[in-house]
Amino acid sequence: SAHEEEGDSFDADKHDKVFIEAVVRYASENTAKIKIFIGDPYYTQIVRSAKMSMTQMLGNAGGLIGLCLGFSVISLVEIIYYVVSTFTSLRGNCNCKRND
Repeated sequence: SAHEEEGDSFDADKHDKVFIEAVVRYASENTAKIKIFIGDPYYTQIVRSAKMSMTQMLGNAGGLIGLCLGFSVISLVEIIYYVVSTFTSLRGNCNCKRND
């Protein structure tokens, strides 16, 4: 065609290079660098052990039993109290004569 012979041809590679250079120039002129410094970082190290002492095992077993059954030492004391009070009230209501 007539336009290509006169030097008016479209060079895609040239336009791509110009566009990339423009983007790089814009990015370098409009970029901010932020530096964040954290002072005195600290952490807590937690060590887990698979071994369990007899005291720990009994404590865990008692805790699980208490959790699952809803049982506690106070409940045991209450049960003993009600059993003793029931027996004493039944014994006190008994009209049995004693032979002295």
